[in-house]
Amino acid sequence: MTAFSLRLYRQQYEPARPGDRPHAILGLKVIVGEDDEHADALALPWHLALVRHRAGNPTPLMSVEHALRHRWSAAERAAEAQIDRRADVVGGPERVCRRIAALVEETQADEVIASTNTFDPFERRSSYRRLAAAVGLEPRRARPAPATLPGWGP
Repeated sequence: MTAFSLRLYRQQYEPARPGDRPHAILGLKVIVGEDDEHADALALPWHLALVRHRAGNPTPLMSVEHALRHRWSAAERAAEAQIDRRADVVGGPERVCRRIAALVEETQADEVIASTNTFDPFERRSSYRRLAAAVGLEPRRARPAPATLPGWGP
């Protein structure tokens, strides 16, 4: 994810066809809360699941409440120290917008893909909505599902 890696990619890019150019996609783990504190709480279960996996004790995502009460083991603390969090973007809308802009500026990425994982599906959708609003994207209306799928039913 480093700017160095993307510079190297662009320098060494060999087009498959005339006119092709390098295209870099920056993949980020993003959680947008109502504010920074809310986002930090929403991100904790995801972070803890990663830490526990690295410590050799994989577990599913837990609720925010459970994650906040969790007592960290020495192995989890050691595993946490090894985790690269440069692609983690967690905060309220303003902090997230600034961080994404800084990462795009640093890497000169052509595109950003954001992944959000929260215990509560409602909070996940809300995070994506706040992200879209923070970066100036308009929500699209979902198309209604067809009465029957092509090739299925009468």
